[in-house]
Amino acid sequence: METERNEEQAEVREGLTLGDYLRMIFQWKHLCILLAAAVAAFAVVWAVIRYVVNPSKQQYSMTFRFSVSKATQSTEEIESGHFFVSPSTLGTVKSSDNSFAFLDLDRMENGEIYVTREVNAVGGTEEIQIVETTYTLTARADLFRDSKMAQLFLSRLVKSVETKSKELADGLAAKGEDGFNGYEPYMRGYENAFSFEEQIEILRNQRDYLVSCYDSWIDAYSGNFYVPELGLTLSSLRASAKAAFSDAYLKRLDEELDACGYVLAGAEKDLALKARQTTLENMIESNTQKITALQASLDTLLEQYTEALGSSSSLLLQFDEYNTRIAALSEENAELNRKLNIINAVLASDESAQKDYFTRVESFEQSVDGVRDAINAEAGKCATAAQALAGETYVSYSELHTTGGTNAVLMALVVAVLVFAAGAVIVCVICRTYRRTGEPAEPVPAEEGDAAPTESSSAPTDADSADAVADEPAPPEHHDPDNL
Repeated sequence: METERNEEQAEVREGLTLGDYLRMIFQWKHLCILLAAAVAAFAVVWAVIRYVVNPSKQQYSMTFRFSVSKATQSTEEIESGHFFVSPSTLGTVKSSDNSFAFLDLDRMENGEIYVTREVNAVGGTEEIQIVETTYTLTARADLFRDSKMAQLFLSRLVKSVETKSKELADGLAAKGEDGFNGYEPYMRGYENAFSFEEQIEILRNQRDYLVSCYDSWIDAYSGNFYVPELGLTLSSLRASAKAAFSDAYLKRLDEELDACGYVLAGAEKDLALKARQTTLENMIESNTQKITALQASLDTLLEQYTEALGSSSSLLLQFDEYNTRIAALSEENAELNRKLNIINAVLASDESAQKDYFTRVESFEQSVDGVRDAINAEAGKCATAAQALAGETYVSYSELHTTGGTNAVLMALVVAVLVFAAGAVIVCVICRTYRRTGEPAEPVPAEEGDAAPTESSSAPTDADSADAVADEPAPPEHHDPDNL
């Protein structure tokens, strides 16, 4: 029996199989300890990378494109992208949600959130290219609590251009302190004009401006774009603006003014006529002096370069320029003299003739003012249409992208695997050491069904004792000396 036990222990000392090692590792107690250590390592490494390491190294970015309504006079700040990270925009977006209350605007304004702009050709020809402008908002990750908050904040920064477009349209439509809106750029000079000629030119420019606004909007959105507040389409509004001061009516006013020489008189009619007379005389005198100086210069050139005249094309061109300028000034003086003669005739006429003249002036002034009122009404319609079009601002943006830092999940998983592997090696070494010494690493509980040892099975029987005695070697035979 002792020999068999010694043989079994020798087999244990000789070596263990792979199955033995696996049974050591996956024994329930050992497995629980190893898994607990791996999970703890995973959690610690993930938390450290996620909340300590990455926030200072990672950045969030969002790519976007936008197209401001054609009815809005977009500013350089918007086109460059600086609007999206301006202090006013950042402050407005922060105040729009209580969850943004902890955000540090000072850090944002100091460059920890910024925008870049990229322009790429997407079509067209070498002469006329079609370009697409892409913007990218980038912010440090540690500015935000998590990526969801960053996504919400950056997307609201992008969408703020819609609100800005509406504000610009409303600002242009509103009447300023001077009584004019942003769609009446020429009308501010109407009341301060010194003559009917200036007033008519202002009205012509204002009409052309309104028509050009509608033309650009129609090109962008179609003439059938409906303005609910007015009940009209863009094409109808354009036709209305054009009709407010038609080319035919403009021509009639020009011809009447040219023929009659009306003077914008105001309350002091005589003073206005005399002021106009003086102005015309000064203009004629100034032109006469210019003509005299030009003619003298031309005569001097002719005298000095008569011999070279036939061989110098540059001199011929110079002489032509002198002659053209002299002719233009002479023609202008003729027109000024015609108007001056009308003024002189009115001033020299009797009271009845002057009254008739000023009556016709007042009638003409009413006609011009009527055009002014119509143009102002059209400018108001244009402003209303612009407000309706302000909602056509287009914005698109991508999902949030994260750059920089370390993949927390992957790194934590690698560490957890290493911890599990290292623990498994330690378990195997300890268990193998116990087996080499013949001592179990831990008591092995009896399996169900195994019989418990009994007294009869554990205590030696008489038969066993007898066998043991029989097996023992007999002592040497003893001889009594007396019997010898």
